[in-house]
Amino acid sequence: MRQASPAIEPAGSGPANRPGHRRPAAGGRRRRAGVGARALVLIAALQVAACGYRDMQQLEEQAGVARNEIEVQLQRRTELVPSLLETVKEYGGAADSVMVRVAGARVHLADAVKAGDLGQMREACTELTSALAELLDAAQRYRGLEEDPGFQLLRSQLAGTEERIQQAGLRYNEAASQYNAYIAEFPQLVTARVVGARRLDLFGAAPGGDGSGQAGRDQ
Repeated sequence: MRQASPAIEPAGSGPANRPGHRRPAAGGRRRRAGVGARALVLIAALQVAACGYRDMQQLEEQAGVARNEIEVQLQRRTELVPSLLETVKEYGGAADSVMVRVAGARVHLADAVKAGDLGQMREACTELTSALAELLDAAQRYRGLEEDPGFQLLRSQLAGTEERIQQAGLRYNEAASQYNAYIAEFPQLVTARVVGARRLDLFGAAPGGDGSGQAGRDQ
C-alpha cells in the first residue's frame, strides 16, 4: 500500500506566518542590551563609591572624639562658675556688673553646648573667659580671697579646662581639616556624595568662612 506524501505548505504559510505568532522584536534585544550596559555602569559606580569609605569613617571618628572633649570641658567650665561666684561673694563680692556678666556668659555657654553649634560654643567660651578675667582681677582687692584653698582650687580647675579646650580644639580642627580635604578629592568625593557626607565646621571658624583656618563636629 502506498503511503501518502507529507503535505507541502505554501510559501509564507509556516508557523512564523500563522495568525497569532509573534516574531522576536529587534527593539527587545536592544532593550536587554541597554539594561546590561546600565548594570555594568552601576557596578562600576558602586566600586568607585566604595573607595576611601573606611578612611572617611576613621577621620570622622577622630574629629568626633576631639569634639566630644571640647564639649565635655566647656560643660565642666559652666559647672565651676557658680562655685567661684559663691566663693567671691563670701569675701565681699565683686562689682554687681561683673558678677552679672560672668553669670550671663555662663548661661550663654551652657546654651551653646546644648545646641551643639561649634561657632556659638567658641564665641560663648571667649565671652566667659573675658568675664572671668575681669572677675579674678577684681577679686585681688579682697583680703584673704586669693589664699582661700577653695578659691585656689576653682581657679586652677578653670585654668585646666581652658587649656584642655584649646588642645582639643587644635586636635579637632586638624582632624576636621584632613576630613574636609579628603572628601573633596576624587574618587572619595563620589563616596561622599553617595553616603551624604558633608564638610565639618571648624572650632572657631569665622561665620560664613571656608573653615580653613585653625582657631582655638556634623552628627
